[in-house]
Amino acid sequence: MQLNSSVNNYLPSLESLGINNKNQSTHPKNNQTNHQVSSFKQDFNSISRLMLKGSLIDPFSLFKNDKIVKNSVKKDTIAPSFQQIRLGAVMEKGDTGEPVKELQKKLTSLGFGVEATGTFGSTTELKLKEFQKQYGIAQTGKLGATTIQALDKAQKTSSVSLGSPTKLGLKIANSAKREATMRSTIGWCYSGVATAITNVMGSFLYGRSAYMAAPILSGNSNFKEIKVKPNDLKKLAPGSVVVWGKTALSPNGHISVALGNGKEASDHITNQLTSLRGHTNFRVFTPVA
Repeated sequence: MQLNSSVNNYLPSLESLGINNKNQSTHPKNNQTNHQVSSFKQDFNSISRLMLKGSLIDPFSLFKNDKIVKNSVKKDTIAPSFQQIRLGAVMEKGDTGEPVKELQKKLTSLGFGVEATGTFGSTTELKLKEFQKQYGIAQTGKLGATTIQALDKAQKTSSVSLGSPTKLGLKIANSAKREATMRSTIGWCYSGVATAITNVMGSFLYGRSAYMAAPILSGNSNFKEIKVKPNDLKKLAPGSVVVWGKTALSPNGHISVALGNGKEASDHITNQLTSLRGHTNFRVFTPVA
């Protein structure tokens, strides 16, 4: 093997790897130095032919300024486990595996529908951002410790029997039905629901858009947020309030009160929605008293 005159440049890297030749001349023609470099290169090639962006590379090309060039090897796309994420790892776009599938199932169960393919693609990234936005987390589209804590908390939210109405729930449902029947309009859902709830509980809902009701209801002790699958929205107990997040197609979101028979009331009565213009970004609050 022919070695060029840059042998001297390799010596610091060799020494950092435990291959020391301090007592020998560093002249390029020194046979012992040449032998060390040649042996190292041969062994290193045979043991760890590295992949750089999909191509085999000469290991010595990794040495630059006596340091191995970092970030040159293609990122491992195997997704970290949830336990690893809780300890500081991050799952992101491009990752694959069972942990990704688990994330996708969790998002879907919380109303952020995405197919459980096991591949973290653009749709998963988008749905994760929607979840982060709804729960007040930085919208990175990546699953880190903060986001996984929010996912855990959302899934641990106590689930109230979908078919068991409460006294307060029945009052809200009856009020919502009367208000929607009287109005029978389209485009004033928040006004209809806010009026119906105010007639029962007093005024506490405010804001111009329906999606703004979610944090208000979340902070009201008379309501408990529950996790509901999209297809189970039709089974909600009377008086449960469904708040849909805003999207490009629905910039104000949507809000309605479940009537308990597969119907919902807002500013009119219709079948209970299970998606809003293709999106399943919603939160459900059920009366507890």
